[in-house]
Amino acid sequence: MPDGSTQVDLADPERYLSTGDNPHISGNELLANTPDSKIQVNLAPFTNGEIQGSTVWFENRASNDRDVSIQTNLNINPNLDSFITNLRKAVEETSNKPQSAIIKDLEELANALTRRYRLLDRVEDLREKIQIYQRIITLPCPPGITRSLTIRNLSITIEILSKRVGKIADISGLDACIGFQREEVQAVLAALELPNQQLNRNGTNPRHRTLLLVTTDLADSLMLQYTHSGNVAALEEAAKHLRHSLSVEDNDVAFFPLANVLNELANRTHDLVLRDEAILYYQKASEHPSSQRHSFLDHLASALQMRFRETASPDDAIKALQTHLEALGLQSLKKIQRYHTLYNIALLYILPGTPFYDISLSVKYTLLLVGDTYGDPHDRLRLARPLLQNLRPLVLSSSKKDSDNLHTSFLEIYGTTVRLLPLIAVLDLDIKSRLSALADSETLGVEAALLAIDLSQPELALELLEAGRSVFWSQARNLRTPLNTLPPELAEEFITLSRTLEKSSHLIHHSGMESMHDEALVTRRFQSDRFLELTREIRTFPGFEDFLVNKPYSSLAKAALKGPIVVLIPSTPISHAILIKSTGSCSHVQLKLPKERLQKLGMSLRAHNLRNQQAGDNPEDVDGEERYIVRQTVDYSYELLGELWSGVVEPIINALGLLAAEGRERPRVTWLPTGSFTFLPIHAAGVYRAPVRCCSNYMVSSYTPSINALLDAQQAYANSTVLRREAAKALLVAVSDAPGLPRLPNIRREIEAIEKIIPLESILDISDGAPSGVAKVTSEMVLGRFAEASIVHLACHGQQDALNPLESGFCVEDGRLTVAQLMEQNSQKAFFAFLSACETAKGDSSQPDQSVHLAAAMLFAGFKSVVGTMWSMNDQDGPIVATKVYSQLFKNEVLDTDEVPYALDDAMRELRERGLRPSRWALFIHMGI
Repeated sequence: MPDGSTQVDLADPERYLSTGDNPHISGNELLANTPDSKIQVNLAPFTNGEIQGSTVWFENRASNDRDVSIQTNLNINPNLDSFITNLRKAVEETSNKPQSAIIKDLEELANALTRRYRLLDRVEDLREKIQIYQRIITLPCPPGITRSLTIRNLSITIEILSKRVGKIADISGLDACIGFQREEVQAVLAALELPNQQLNRNGTNPRHRTLLLVTTDLADSLMLQYTHSGNVAALEEAAKHLRHSLSVEDNDVAFFPLANVLNELANRTHDLVLRDEAILYYQKASEHPSSQRHSFLDHLASALQMRFRETASPDDAIKALQTHLEALGLQSLKKIQRYHTLYNIALLYILPGTPFYDISLSVKYTLLLVGDTYGDPHDRLRLARPLLQNLRPLVLSSSKKDSDNLHTSFLEIYGTTVRLLPLIAVLDLDIKSRLSALADSETLGVEAALLAIDLSQPELALELLEAGRSVFWSQARNLRTPLNTLPPELAEEFITLSRTLEKSSHLIHHSGMESMHDEALVTRRFQSDRFLELTREIRTFPGFEDFLVNKPYSSLAKAALKGPIVVLIPSTPISHAILIKSTGSCSHVQLKLPKERLQKLGMSLRAHNLRNQQAGDNPEDVDGEERYIVRQTVDYSYELLGELWSGVVEPIINALGLLAAEGRERPRVTWLPTGSFTFLPIHAAGVYRAPVRCCSNYMVSSYTPSINALLDAQQAYANSTVLRREAAKALLVAVSDAPGLPRLPNIRREIEAIEKIIPLESILDISDGAPSGVAKVTSEMVLGRFAEASIVHLACHGQQDALNPLESGFCVEDGRLTVAQLMEQNSQKAFFAFLSACETAKGDSSQPDQSVHLAAAMLFAGFKSVVGTMWSMNDQDGPIVATKVYSQLFKNEVLDTDEVPYALDDAMRELRERGLRPSRWALFIHMGI
């Protein structure tokens, strides 16, 4: 610890934390107030006892006022785009211009691109800046102009770009920059050899300072090269240059860069001598007054922490903690981001062998980390995840005396991290970016729920699960919230702004972020901030206190008024189910199948389905020997469905107290699967040899992507007018010959079967007076009649896009009718959708808990009841299932959504009784009410 530093109390973390945090800071304000500099984070992995984690090293290089081009006026210029266009023209007009004027124009363009990058975060602007700096460097230097500043800005821009995109996009550009910097160092060294050196008034040589600056720049570039290449020679060269510059003049400018280089060398070589030297230079750097002293102290503490792991010296652990706490105090006073320091402190408290080992203090600092409002939400969440994994077994095994408060605090951490998710998927992102932003936190809601289950709090588990799952859809739903009882002017502004934000989300997605007009992106950010301000204002009105906040269990439980909801959560060594009964009670059931087995079941079922499709499994389609072979082939999917029965469904039936029944005597049960459960046909689970015991004997199954989605559908249905037979409008979309795909000959039969049930006058024309089941269909035609339709039937090929689930869609004449396009629809008349296509309810395997598939998109578009498919369907089955469903739906004068799941269950039973394999009937599911 540096001499003269204040003593710290290790047991009193509150002393080092400012109470000046703004609790009302919004998600977008938080992002806007985060420093624009890009933080370099090197995670040095370690294994010590049972703790798996990393010490965080970070260098705020770009905020050191070194990129002079960044110091331009950052006020919003509404004509910034056209200003940059004019500057581009100016730099290309080089005739009759002096060299200095050309360089000035290029530097002005670089400055303008810096402004736009700081506003819009466009990586293309960084790439163009790099090209500009490279161009300036290659130009002859006029008298009085030096390349040093340009080379420095080139180096920093390459570094910022590499951190922004996760790799060096132009390694040759960095190599060239390093070459220029080496030349600069040699030039300054040569100048120092000249006689008659001019000295400053204090007797120092100004060229010594220049040598330190150019050497430090070169070392930074070499460090960047090492980060991406792993070439230790780059570190060794950086250390050599920095040591030499210090041998010329012992100046504090080089202490911190040299310490960073030596410390990284120690990480690679496990050389304690290098570690000791790094600590020495960190100490020297922190002893000098500097606006970055908090950073120097934090690096010193991290190096001491690493040495503790290497030597197990208690003194190093104590000094590391003291120094981190001193850095934390400075950060709190400055009101700057503290989450890196808080992470390291939390980790120190649970490192085995420290003299201050304390699980409760580690939990406390982790809670401060996730709640650090000056830190970027994504970074806070990224650092919190390993801490949560390390702390979880320690908290759950804590002594009874400490457990209550510890459990409460630990649950609070999970609650806070779940609330960070909407900030990560902020409203000023387009829909594709929102989905991508959630990828790294896909399992967070499930993890939080499992902790609450472990602590015997199933109601809280549901709250956390609902808040942490389907964030993509909940963010989109926030833009469609009814505000009937608010003051008209407030409601009107919110609704107008919501529609504007929703529309621009889809515009950006369709056109591409980079091609969208820059001023429009700036406007969208301001609109997003205003949206959050209006949200806070709306919450001040009676009845809107919980407006757009996570619902408590009492509100979620209302979704089960017409039948139980079963939430399935995979885990290891066992999985779990949470049951919500119509009485509002909540209970937990343990399921013996672990997550790993559930994943294998899903893969095995998919493999069996694929083999059956390739072999053909309709006895009516084969003759003679082939028919015999098909009938005698063993279908192991029945065994898999039997395992699903005994391991999942049977214990739930017992817990609900259900008895075998027929028809409407069976209750409706809604399944909410998470994780690996989302790819399993829970409704088809059963033992199908005599005596048959299967899910369908006890209940009629529906599914929902989330409880909020079910509540929305129920509320919309309750607020809608009764739909009578004669008032129904059906859009029947049939595409049997989509370009490049196999023909579907039975689609015509399917549409004809439906037309015999639905009155002809109820069928919407889709184009030029042609009935919707006959015309050649494009996505524009479908969407053009969408708002008029109470019923939409799509019979065509369907495709789930594994790389971009938002581009999953129905195959029509001009391509796909996609999830992204369907999300733009908000039909007030929407009632029922039948998605007679492949994979319409198959989610994205990389983000199963976001439920991004066509059936969920139809629910979001306003349909209360949806029939979809979990995998590829057989063309012959569409007419059978459609006839059964529409016959029951249209049998009465008033259409009732409750008819659909019972009709679908009857249709699946009919297919099963024909001797068809599960691959033919288990794929159909009902979603919604």
